[in-house]
Amino acid sequence: MTLKHTPLYERHVAAGGRMVDFGGWEMPVQYRSPVEEHHAVRRDAGIFDVSHMGRFRVEGPQAGEFLDSLVPNNVLGLVNGKLLYTQICTPDGGILDDLIIGRWSATEYGIVVNAARLDHDREWILSHIGAFDCRLTDESTQTGMIAIQGPAALARLAPFTTEKLVEMKPFRQVRTTLFGHAVALSTTGYTGEKGCEVIAPNDVIKVIWDKLTEAGFPPIGLAARDSLRLEKGFCLYGSDIDESTTPIEAGLAWTVKPNGRPFIGDRVVLSQLESGPSRMLVGFILEGKGIPRHGYGVFAGDELLAPATSGGYSPTLDKGVGMAYVPIELAAEGTSLAIDIRGRRVPIRIARRPMV
Repeated sequence: MTLKHTPLYERHVAAGGRMVDFGGWEMPVQYRSPVEEHHAVRRDAGIFDVSHMGRFRVEGPQAGEFLDSLVPNNVLGLVNGKLLYTQICTPDGGILDDLIIGRWSATEYGIVVNAARLDHDREWILSHIGAFDCRLTDESTQTGMIAIQGPAALARLAPFTTEKLVEMKPFRQVRTTLFGHAVALSTTGYTGEKGCEVIAPNDVIKVIWDKLTEAGFPPIGLAARDSLRLEKGFCLYGSDIDESTTPIEAGLAWTVKPNGRPFIGDRVVLSQLESGPSRMLVGFILEGKGIPRHGYGVFAGDELLAPATSGGYSPTLDKGVGMAYVPIELAAEGTSLAIDIRGRRVPIRIARRPMV
């Protein structure tokens, strides 16, 4: 299979990035030590190529009404320049993907979806437009996307734009200029730190990347991106959430805002919202040595509860951390369980998400 490349591929290779297959994309897993890259973002700032993610535009008089019918969150409650995190669900409440929706105007919305679900999501959304007066445009191949993340990210970026970045609240978006080029900028990210994500045409995104590296922003690979999101307890589609899990089970009840309207999957999702789920996605921290991985068994005594959905090393805590679905009666913070790491049972403690 021929791997796909983002507009920034040559720059990753030139910078010494170790390239790997990531869902059909050849992407940099690291440039130097993943722990060093992780700390750079937690303590200062770094940049990520996230151009592999899908970018759609939905336009038309009924764009808002259409999107509002698809997702559990309240799209019609958005005002211009605001975004929300939500999911698209099956009729049975399973998560088909998690995504970001932003409103530019009453007739124009942007959507960012996961790379592995891009084709599926596009066709699924198109199949549900029906009589709604709106249209979808896939801009994924015409644009690139960079995430600038870290506690110092916005302050360091501020001199290169006319926008007052440090005053922008999370989940806001603007059309502005960066390094003199027109971009769409949103205060979003996947690290749990302050920062933003920038979308621009492919030729412009290359210039933006070059300017950022010249300004001293280090490039960060996929390994650090995963450890950063894991510390914050952010879900990874295909591991922590999928069609077999619901938003309520995944601890995403805060994204479900029915407001008396129907949406796809509402029967199951609203029932769980009212009565509670039988299981819950929880974070955990190892109390012994070892690194948990996806698929390792989580135990209560001799009873196998479930496989870990995510696991890895937390550079911030200097401990192994992970996530797993456990029965609701065992989901309380501080509950003691164990995880099997290559035949050795290691004690774990249920931790509140985020874990850092």
